[in-house]
Amino acid sequence: MRDLLRASLLSWLGAGATIAAAVMRGKILAVTLGPRGVGAFAQLSGFATLASVVGSFSLGSGIAQTIARSTGEGNRDEQRRIVQSTLVTSTGLGLLLSLIVLASAPQVSSWLFNGDRSFSLEIQVVALGIACMSVSPNLQSALSGYGAVGLSSLTEVVTAVVSVGAIVLLVPFWGLRGAAFALVIIAVARAMTQIIGLRHKHPDVLRAFPMALDRSAMGRTLPSLLKIAAASVIMASGDAAALLFLRTQIVWRYGIEINGFYQGAFGASSQLLVSGLAFVSSYAYATVNSAVTSRDRTDLTNDAFQLALLLVGLGTCLLILLRRLYIQLLLSAAFLPAEKYFAVQAAGEGLKQLGLAIGLGSLLVGGVSVWMAVGLIWAVCLFLSSLALLPLGVWALPLPYCVTALVHFLANWWVVRRCDHFKMRRDNFAALLSAAVLIPVVAWLPLNAAGVTLSLVCVSLWTWLALGGHRSTARLLVTRGLRASIRQGGRGRARVCGRRP
Repeated sequence: MRDLLRASLLSWLGAGATIAAAVMRGKILAVTLGPRGVGAFAQLSGFATLASVVGSFSLGSGIAQTIARSTGEGNRDEQRRIVQSTLVTSTGLGLLLSLIVLASAPQVSSWLFNGDRSFSLEIQVVALGIACMSVSPNLQSALSGYGAVGLSSLTEVVTAVVSVGAIVLLVPFWGLRGAAFALVIIAVARAMTQIIGLRHKHPDVLRAFPMALDRSAMGRTLPSLLKIAAASVIMASGDAAALLFLRTQIVWRYGIEINGFYQGAFGASSQLLVSGLAFVSSYAYATVNSAVTSRDRTDLTNDAFQLALLLVGLGTCLLILLRRLYIQLLLSAAFLPAEKYFAVQAAGEGLKQLGLAIGLGSLLVGGVSVWMAVGLIWAVCLFLSSLALLPLGVWALPLPYCVTALVHFLANWWVVRRCDHFKMRRDNFAALLSAAVLIPVVAWLPLNAAGVTLSLVCVSLWTWLALGGHRSTARLLVTRGLRASIRQGGRGRARVCGRRP
């Protein structure tokens, strides 16, 4: 348990640094570039994400799994083959993609920005960092395979500091072009930190590289990795491509500025809602997989799901109710016209996170294959709903994401409900369905005194329902807190009156 708590704390440090840096970068970009600049930067970063997914070929799951197994067996030669094959493959594919993007930058600009080729230089700048963007995810997976939680967290902290520094130094002077250079600097800093850390902790895996690369061993290693990564690359690239397609459709139909409003809403929900669930997921996978009997695995999964449900439900509702404060403090007043986007987009992200929380059970039930299939449903539905709903008008911009999140939620729920190996507790099931109703209701209520009051009442009732068997513990904590406050207040009054309590 001590090791688990230490690993969780280190993971939280990295996640906290990442979220803090993302919030600071969003603030600087919003104030400096405005909605139009944020919309253009969203297109550039979305394209870079898709290129990095393709360049890395989503080998991460195979890398982590193989290194973890070989570490347990003490097979250092296999670890060296995995790491070196990863570096060669990712770097080579990344450089090839970089050259392709450099040569076709005007065409890429025309596609991303509705025929506007004036962003060609920015796209060429982003292309310079595609190789590092391709290598970095696989290096991170290698660190995960070694169980190097501290090193992974250090990588996140270094990347966060460099990203904020690059944005601060470049964007105020060079604008969008400076933001594109910052993407490249961030990618290089992340990859270099991972390589230096890996060389320090496990120097033998990079020994004699690249002078003595075993090409025959590499030819045996890559096919085994690709078999494991086949489903991952389809799902990861589909997800990145679907999001980029959605943003591109917004630019084509309504302009770059509207895309900036949408990006502001998307960034807020995606940054602030995923951290709690990521912590619960990592804890759940460690504890559930260590359980011996099927009953124990089911009980642990239900407990993890209850915690994830509480975090997602409360976090989503809180973000919706505080959206004006978020816009004013962490973006700028120029984004206030997108206030309703924030509410609806946060509701969609909340539904998606609920679906991912159910995925804790679906992983236990059907394994990775079921999880990947549900992930493909997400990408396909986002493509189709973007084509169907965006023509309805500007007000419908968050709807494709919300509809897709609902479908994703229902798909995960259907998988879990139909399986005999896992049974969701009745209180969890009731809290889950009520959360799927609560979040959209809070999003659509007006942000006035009556709407906020009704929202708080609904959230309080739902929290009491979601606590389930822990209500007595919560009641005890609240009662003790109130008593302590009353006693502290009594001591304060006694001191004022010159008497000892």
